Amino acid sequence: MNRSDKNSRREHKIRIYKKKLRRNKANARERNRMHGLNAALDILRSCMPLQQTFVDITSTPQKLSKIETLRLAANYITVLSQMLKEEQPMDIERYIKILSKNLSQSTSNLLAASVMRNSAYNFLGENIHNSNVDYKDMGAGCFSPYGCSNYWPACRINTEPFCYSFDGNDNSRYWNSDRSY
Repeated sequence: MNRSDKNSRREHKIRIYKKKLRRNKANARERNRMHGLNAALDILRSCMPLQQTFVDITSTPQKLSKIETLRLAANYITVLSQMLKEEQPMDIERYIKILSKNLSQSTSNLLAASVMRNSAYNFLGENIHNSNVDYKDMGAGCFSPYGCSNYWPACRINTEPFCYSFDGNDNSRYWNSDRSY
């Protein structure tokens, strides 16, 4: 074996090593970038009306996908902007319709169920000491999405389009986000 063959093999090994080293560095940068992106999406999810989804009743919660998180965030910003512009809370039907825009049907259903549960909780929480409240007619009661009554007085709603019953039967999975009003 002559000296030039040994040098060319050595140079070839060095080139391969440098190529692998560059690839490993690029992979590490991409991994760090994705960790940063995922951390930012987790923070964004924590600010949304719906942070996680359930495949079924017995499953553990799953995070919203990246695209669903971004779509929900854009919709949520739209809702909050409109409420600020109108200087009053939004009715629940319109609130869910805007939040559900461009979301998957399953996420829309979960969102509607979550908002309805929160509205029932807020209704009970805000009116627990009010003796004038008729709890038999909670469907026409007060609603303030996520405690907005701190900023605006509660508004009246009609919950019929949600197929939701306050007697504990949650039929909100039948909410249709494509419904036009």
